[in-house]
Parts: sequence; structure tokens; C-alpha cells
Amino acid sequence: MAPSPEPEPDTETSHTDTDERPLTIGLWEPSTTPIESELKSGLPDAERSVVGRDVNPLEVHAVDCLIADCSAPEVTSAAVYEQIRELYPEKPLVVITAGSDAAFLERLETADAAAHVPRTETGIPTALVSARCKRLAARPLSAADTDAAEETADDTRPMTQRLGLWVLWVIAVATYGVGDSVSTIIAVYLVDGLGEGNPLVAVLLAEFGIRGLFGLKILVFLIAITINLYGRQREDWVGYYGPPAFVALLGAVLTASNLIAIVTA
Repeated sequence: MAPSPEPEPDTETSHTDTDERPLTIGLWEPSTTPIESELKSGLPDAERSVVGRDVNPLEVHAVDCLIADCSAPEVTSAAVYEQIRELYPEKPLVVITAGSDAAFLERLETADAAAHVPRTETGIPTALVSARCKRLAARPLSAADTDAAEETADDTRPMTQRLGLWVLWVIAVATYGVGDSVSTIIAVYLVDGLGEGNPLVAVLLAEFGIRGLFGLKILVFLIAITINLYGRQREDWVGYYGPPAFVALLGAVLTASNLIAIVTA
């Protein structure tokens, strides 16, 4: 009787899934801040090691991402960044700051393989650190990572930025949503001799009446909000402030134009 063939190894279950290994983080010369203890409590599953100028470069290349905590008052973020980039120009790097050096932060936003995380009054937002380290290292993010990072990003955004965004949206609603709508209705329906100069709006008014005008307004706001949310996730300041600013400016111009036409009619 011939011996039965031995089963072939299951290649799908025998290999090591590198995507499931813990995130490895290299802390760049931590000294004056409690970053080690913060990351240990906030990211218990991540592997951490201390690296720096005098460490064997192989140890630095072995980690998924470097973290430089520059939130101490005596630390110059730009100098630390330059130092790391001189030694490791392409290594994924997350820089933590507590200040508002606009020029340096803008530089970080456009830099390759780099990201910024602001230190808050309660410490480092570890969920945001984890998400940005994984993104830079091309590691998969779980749904929990994504949700926590988005919530933390909103919480850590400076109050002046969030307030500025809300002010722009309020102006947009007041000018494009209310001002242009009311002035358009007055000009078209209550002032003799005036009509809608915008061909698209004129067709909507002719076909659907005032509902067509309101439908167009809602569509414009939905598009603007979608671009705003996408820009916020990508930390794109043009996408963050641009949509409400554009809608507010458009509404102001249209409202002013309508009012001038009504007054001079």
C-alpha cells in the first residue's frame, strides 16, 4: 500500500502577517517631557525605544516611525527637525509641539514623511500620534484608530482656528444663504422690470419657483461642507478655510449686486 502524501504546508496561515505586528516607535532623545510615560499608558501595545544621534543607525531604521517631542519651552522645533532630517532624511517622523510657530508648522504640512501633533493641556493625544505614525509608515489603520484620530484632531485644533471656521460659516449662511436669497426674491417677484441675471437661477426659478433657488443653495452648501471635511482630514488649510470663505464671499458679492439693482431700479 503506497504511503499517503504528506499535506502541503498552508502558506496562507504559516507566514507571519507583518501588518499585525505591534507599531514600533523610536523616541528621539526624550529628556525634558514625560513623553515615555504618556506613550506607555496611551499606547500600551506599541513597542518603544529611545534613539538619537549616537544610536546605531540600524536601530533607527528598525522602527516604523520616529517621534520628536519638541513641546518643552527650551527646545527649538526647527533645529531638532533639521538635525533628524540631516541624519535620516526619509524616515517617517512625527513632531510634537506646544507652540504656534506658523512658519515651521506650514513647513511640516508640506514636508515628505513628516506630520505634526500638538500637545494639549492634558498631554499628548496618543490616538492621533498612533494614527499619524501608521499613516506615515504605510501601516493599516483600524476603524478605532481612524475615529479616535479624527475626534482628537478636532479637540487639539487651536480654539482660534475652530472659532475662525465657525465665523466663516456664519458669514456664509448670512450672505449666501439669507442675504442673496431674500434679495433675489425681492428683485424677481416684487420689483417691476427686474429679473434674474444668472441663467441657471433663472431656469430654476422658472421651473421650480423659490424651491429651485433654495435647492441650489443647499447643494452649494453640501459641496462646500464635503470639501471642508475632506480638507480637515488631510490637514489642508486651503480645504479647511477655503469652502466657507468662498461661499461667504460669493454671497456678499451677489447680495450687494442684488441690492444695487433694487435700489437703482
